[in-house]
Amino acid sequence: NIHKILMIYIQNKVIIKSLYGKVRTVKMDVDNSHDIMRKRLKTYLILNATVLIMAIITVVFRNFTVSHNELHILSLFTKCPSTLLFHIYCPICGGTRSIAALMRLDISEAVKCNAFVVFLSVVFIYYDISSLISIIRGKDRVLYISKYMKIAVFLFLSVFFIVRNIALVLGYDYLGDL
Repeated sequence: NIHKILMIYIQNKVIIKSLYGKVRTVKMDVDNSHDIMRKRLKTYLILNATVLIMAIITVVFRNFTVSHNELHILSLFTKCPSTLLFHIYCPICGGTRSIAALMRLDISEAVKCNAFVVFLSVVFIYYDISSLISIIRGKDRVLYISKYMKIAVFLFLSVFFIVRNIALVLGYDYLGDL
């Protein structure tokens, strides 16, 4: 027996009418939606603060390890395994330098170090702002990444990886790590 229900929302009440003609009114908890919005906003702020703190730590860590010329334990963490093993750049090589340049607002240097990181930063900012707008509007779906955006990111990553390493074979090595 399938029981279909017709729900009509009026202000903060829900009127439920079954197929059998019975009508009942249920009061919605309006305060609950505000609590959910506060929790989402709190989570949003915590995540953004975490990203900002990690970016600052990354830049400080990178500057600390690069400033020493002698080989020590900390400088081993700045070498990419694909650079060490295969003598090619992975799509993220130069990413830390690119983030540091972005934090200095030096966009051209950031693109030279790693264009993919700059592209990903723009995508992140777009979704970050759209998530905040969704939270403020009280939408149920806060973050939705379309399949087209996923395909665009994957294609950009693939093309960037190929073009960067073709340029490396042709003698252009902007990073100078190889």
